[in-house]
Amino acid sequence: REHMEGIYNFATSLLLLIGTLIIIALGIYINKMFCSYNNINQETVELPIRVNVKEAEYSFSTTYTGVVRYYAQIKNPDLIGEKIMYTFIYLIFAILNLIVAIIFLIRMLAMMIGSVYGIIIVAARVIGRENLLPMDYQHWLISFFSVSLIQTMLVFANSIASIV
Repeated sequence: REHMEGIYNFATSLLLLIGTLIIIALGIYINKMFCSYNNINQETVELPIRVNVKEAEYSFSTTYTGVVRYYAQIKNPDLIGEKIMYTFIYLIFAILNLIVAIIFLIRMLAMMIGSVYGIIIVAARVIGRENLLPMDYQHWLISFFSVSLIQTMLVFANSIASIV
């Protein structure tokens, strides 16, 4: 009976290990699929806004932050109020971009640690020490998917903001 329990525990842990690797791969694949659907991973991306510069007779594509930065470079002294307004808006956009970059850095670190921790949970289960870990498999699964979906939610928010 003791050997059968050991074999059952080993088989269950092996299936959990395979499931963990599949869950990690699905988290990566789903995010990659949504990002490629929104043209984020392509090398030649046409940005949402086209700016025509009449004085120089050229145009360029940019983002909302780029447009605001372009307008913040006004050299006409009569439009100083407009320049200050665009500079202030550009500062807000730059801070928001920094916040998003920090969120993605934290998310990347959490995904790396979470990927390793999922395998540690399964390995601890094999030796019967899963109760020593602060998080069980079910809570790891929920937190891993939550962290992995942050990128997808930001991509959807960006898509909605581009439409509006």
